[in-house]
Amino acid sequence: MRLSKKDIRDLAETAHTSPNNTLYLPGEIRLTRGPAVFLTGEDVYTVLFVTDTAGVGRVKVGGRTFTDSVCGIARTDRVHSVPVPRKVLDGAGEYTVYARRIYHKGDYFCMAGCRTERSFPFVPAPEKGDLDLLVVTDAHSKLDSAAAAAAKLPGRHDALILLGDECGHGRTAESLTDCIIGLAHTLTGGGMPCLYCRGNHETRGEYATVLPGYFRTGTGGMHYAATLAGRRFVVFDTGEDKEDSHREYSGFADFDGYREKQLADLMRLVPDGRPVVAVAHIPDIDDRIGRGANAKLKELGCFLELSGHQHSVEVRTDGEFPVLVTGGPCRRRYKEGAVEGRVEEAGTPGDPLMYCASVVLRENGEYVFTLASSAF
Repeated sequence: MRLSKKDIRDLAETAHTSPNNTLYLPGEIRLTRGPAVFLTGEDVYTVLFVTDTAGVGRVKVGGRTFTDSVCGIARTDRVHSVPVPRKVLDGAGEYTVYARRIYHKGDYFCMAGCRTERSFPFVPAPEKGDLDLLVVTDAHSKLDSAAAAAAKLPGRHDALILLGDECGHGRTAESLTDCIIGLAHTLTGGGMPCLYCRGNHETRGEYATVLPGYFRTGTGGMHYAATLAGRRFVVFDTGEDKEDSHREYSGFADFDGYREKQLADLMRLVPDGRPVVAVAHIPDIDDRIGRGANAKLKELGCFLELSGHQHSVEVRTDGEFPVLVTGGPCRRRYKEGAVEGRVEEAGTPGDPLMYCASVVLRENGEYVFTLASSAF
């Protein structure tokens, strides 16, 4: 429904007569992607969902309502980003997302359409004990392939980690709506916590500059720390995979400055007895974030790093802590099932298969790494 300036003026006269200066018009709004519940800090979730047209999004938990707002003003958007205190959602067991279509926001009145809402169950990660992680990396927009591989993994997962490059490129809104929110919902049903780690493909294109605003991490970037089952996850944004001066970036890259900030934020963390898991799209954090990063992580109690990007499956044990490179589309063939100490190759290379992994972190500090694949 398109409104001319005359339509707006005429309808505004009617709107001023309503109790709340809102004129309600016919017109539905539909939930098209999500929701997915992203853990974006120690004490906060960001619930992300998408509607077919622009509106105002909210999340209701128990008797409390939380709004997609910026500095007190509700945003009108198709992508809805709603911060919810972690304690509130963890204790509720379910939540309801709802949105109302917005035709026009004036200075003193609004023209709104119908409201839609849906409720979803939610199971928080355990406070302590074993933690079963579903890890998906480098889907490169082949979302069905990633979902098919993930479905073959055993266990009932406690949380999802998206390790980046889930989209082909970050130049359009679909990189967020379909490849991050949509994939996270497919894998979790909106019912468990997710951690998202940005990949280098998601730094490309104009839309990549607005993507961080939807995640509300509190650091001003796509790096953050959060706790699952008594373990501190330090999530890095390793940025692009080539130097800032590379011709592909046309002189517009400034990842060096961003990495300096991440290193400074890392150095401010102090050991607190919690074991640490490092999460980075591109492995080797010293190379990507700055010299001294791995030593600092070790000081904090890091016992494992989860990474992707390489389009391979590896267990690296030659550094300060083990690094699991968890798959994506790989031409090499790997033995599926539990990985006992090292990755075994199976057969000759061929067309890529999509590999996904589950990583079960045991309470005694050990881990179980399991692989599954599907056609890519």
